This record gives sequence, C-alpha cells and structure tokens, in this order.
Amino acid sequence: MVNLGTLYMSGLGVAKDDVRTVALYSMAASERHALAQVNLGDMYHWGRGVERDDDKAVVWYREASEQGEFQGLLKMAMAYRDGIGVIADPVLAYVFAIHDPKVRKIDLVEGA
Repeated sequence: MVNLGTLYMSGLGVAKDDVRTVALYSMAASERHALAQVNLGDMYHWGRGVERDDDKAVVWYREASEQGEFQGLLKMAMAYRDGIGVIADPVLAYVFAIHDPKVRKIDLVEGA
C-alpha cells in the first residue's frame, strides 16, 4: 500500500492522484506501518489530497516516532523546533533529534 501510494503521489506509471495516495497511506498507517504514518503526516502537512492540517500531521509523525521510525523522530524534532502543530519547545526538539531509533519508546510527560 505504501509503495503504491508513493507511485500515485509521484505519478510514476500511474496518473498522479493525491486523494488515492492519502487513502493508501491511511490504510497502511492504520495498520501501524511507520513509514506510511510519516508519509501520511507529510500529506497533511503539505495539504496534498487533504486539507492542510499540521495537528493531524503531528499525530501521524508521533505515531511513527513511537515505533522508533527515524523519519518520524526527525519530523517531531522539526515540529517542536518550529512550533508546527505543537507549541515550540527546544528541549523536546532536542530529545526527538537525539533519540536512538533502536530504542522504540520515548516516555515523555508533556507540559510537566
């Protein structure tokens, strides 16, 4: 589903279709496919195939980061650095940026 979604997103071998891309990424993301979660977050962040919504983008980036997906961790670090979909927090940006993806869990108490 992820690979097919990427083909529809880029228009490689098929007609470019962002709505279909979102549908495919959504199916895979709901099955906890971490890269699909990152890609779906990107679609929300850029408003491709869906209305632009950084709050939803961060939800998907966080899901991926909680599985140790490097791209999810990086996207969360950038979100906290820039205040995109979250309140800017340089400490949390740093925590996500340096987190070892092999350690699958990040235990954070936000706002504490």
